[in-house]
Amino acid sequence: MFDTSKDVLNLVLSISIFLVAASLSWLFYQMAKTLHAINRVAEGVEKIVSSVEESIEKFKDRTSNIASYLTVVLKTGQQILEMFQNKRAARRSKKDAGPE
Repeated sequence: MFDTSKDVLNLVLSISIFLVAASLSWLFYQMAKTLHAINRVAEGVEKIVSSVEESIEKFKDRTSNIASYLTVVLKTGQQILEMFQNKRAARRSKKDAGPE
């Protein structure tokens, strides 16, 4: 079967080349799996970031609406308070000036 040492060398070389090819194939497969997993994680992070961003935008909209209503309510409250103060002042001035 093996007549010379060259035949043994060729057999060892072919086995070595096969093992190197198999190792590289396995390595590339593992790298592809890892990159796929990283891609899935990145997509999950993107979804989370976009949902947080949407929540922040909704919060901003709500707070801006509340702020606009709050200014209207505060101005109305100020006017009502001034009206009551004016009525009180008018009553006091009537009491003070009353039966003279």
